[in-house]
Amino acid sequence: MDGLSGDGRSLWMRGRGLTELPAAVWELTDLRELSIGENPGLAVPEPIGELGTLTRLYLDGMGLTTVPDSISRLRAWRCWISATTR
Repeated sequence: MDGLSGDGRSLWMRGRGLTELPAAVWELTDLRELSIGENPGLAVPEPIGELGTLTRLYLDGMGLTTVPDSISRLRAWRCWISATTR
């Protein structure tokens, strides 16, 4: 998927200087783990709540102050890692 690391169930896009997620992310219907940390220009997009199979979401090193309300729709979600590294 455009040089991004993943197997359809796990997707690692850490530290790639992203300002938005590729559209193909929203097509991964069996995605369990999403790592988008260390992309300080990236906000967590509203469609994150549509990833119903997501169990782990890594947001560390992004300097986030808010996340979208849609994150509450992640029913399978077990682990959310967000830490300030600065």
